[in-house]
Amino acid sequence: MTYIIRGTADRAALCDECGKEVQHPIQLESTDRTGAPLGHYTYVGVDCAAKRTRKSRRAVDAEIARADRKREADARRRAEQEAFSRRYDELELTWLRETYGVDTIDEAAEKAGKDWIDIWTEAKDVLLPEFG
Repeated sequence: MTYIIRGTADRAALCDECGKEVQHPIQLESTDRTGAPLGHYTYVGVDCAAKRTRKSRRAVDAEIARADRKREADARRRAEQEAFSRRYDELELTWLRETYGVDTIDEAAEKAGKDWIDIWTEAKDVLLPEFG
């Protein structure tokens, strides 16, 4: 079986390979014969990760660092997207209230006698330039 190194886990665990307590276990995901992830995770120490992946400890350490950096970057990107969505939703609600005196695009469409997509496009054209 082959594995993808997904980085370190946030909690201590017993190594699935040797049974020892590991403070920062390595998360491995098993793959099929083509290398596609299977979604089955196992937690091991660094030495057992090297054994399971058939790589040197140095190579495993490098992959762990790379996987952890990617996970952190993905988390930052998700947080930025969520912040953008929250801010946009707030601005959209304010715009709907000021422009149409309502709280939803459907209500604005009904009040204006327009299709909801026209209201949505109008809101997007007004609001998105604010995000530069």
